[in-house]
Amino acid sequence: MESMDIKKVREELIDKKGRRKYFKLLNPKLEDSPFEIDIKSIKKKQKILFLVPNFKWIDEDVNALWDLIPWNLCLLAASIERISSDVKIIDAYKDNLSTKELSEHIENYKPDIIGITVLMDQYAEAGHMTAKIVKEVSKKIITVLGGVYATANPKRAAKDKNLDYIVVGERKYVFQHIIS
Repeated sequence: MESMDIKKVREELIDKKGRRKYFKLLNPKLEDSPFEIDIKSIKKKQKILFLVPNFKWIDEDVNALWDLIPWNLCLLAASIERISSDVKIIDAYKDNLSTKELSEHIENYKPDIIGITVLMDQYAEAGHMTAKIVKEVSKKIITVLGGVYATANPKRAAKDKNLDYIVVGERKYVFQHIIS
């Protein structure tokens, strides 16, 4: 078996600036400044609710469940605070909310848009249950699914008639567009 010269392979793949050489072939137009939404162009700031479904609705195995802080939703909430009227996060899993309790929280908060995150395919059904609960509260609420499940399996997610949008990949900029 022939030995591989890693330095040579790297030189063939990576340019002097540390970028993959094929990146140049794509000829992307890189922006000079970060994407910004003009706040004055927003006609009505939306009330946003982010939800972590209760994964216990579909899985009672204590060894398969864990406690996580929804950092993804915290970062997303912080990124839209100035362009929304109000932002709230409900972690139905951490609070161990029943479907009825979650429904009551949604009714009381009266959001315009709800973002749902599902961390993996195995818990996809909990996300779909959450979207159904939202639409049972009000068909007018816009539902957005994001997270690992939405990115890894968007075709499956798209079959759910209770989801208005599915965000694949980096959600920060996409979500800002949806709400503005």
